[in-house]
Amino acid sequence: MGLRKKKITQLNQKFIAHLKKTTSYTVDVKKESNKEAVVSVNVKGLDLNDKAVQAKTDELVKNVESKITADSTDDEMKKLVNQTSFEMLEYIYLNSPAKKKETKVTLRLKRDEDNHEKWEIKNETEFFEKLYAAFGL
Repeated sequence: MGLRKKKITQLNQKFIAHLKKTTSYTVDVKKESNKEAVVSVNVKGLDLNDKAVQAKTDELVKNVESKITADSTDDEMKKLVNQTSFEMLEYIYLNSPAKKKETKVTLRLKRDEDNHEKWEIKNETEFFEKLYAAFGL
C-alpha cells in the first residue's frame, strides 16, 4: 500500500471513530399503518462551520499562500496545495464538534406489494443525501 493510500486509510479510520464519538441520532415513528410508515430521524451531526475549525483552516490556507512565490514551479505548487488540502480535511473531520441543534430527516416507507414483510424507502436517494448532509458528510 502506497504512503498516500495508507494516510487516507488511516484518516478514514480516525474519521469514523470521531463520527461515532461525536455525533448522535434518535428515531421516532411518526405514523405507521399496514401500507406506509413515516419515521423521523433526528441527527446531531458534525458542525463543519464551527468557528474554531474555520479559523484553523483559514490559517492553513494563509500558510500555503505564503509559501507560493513567483518562482514556484507547477509541481511545487501542486504538492503544497495537495498537502494543505489533506491537512485541512484531516483537521475539519477530526476536530469538528457536534451541532448544537438537531437536523430532522424524514424517512417515508411503503410496504412491498408482493412481500408484506418488506418495506421500501420512498425517495431513497433524496433521503440518504439529506441523512449524509445531516451527519456532516
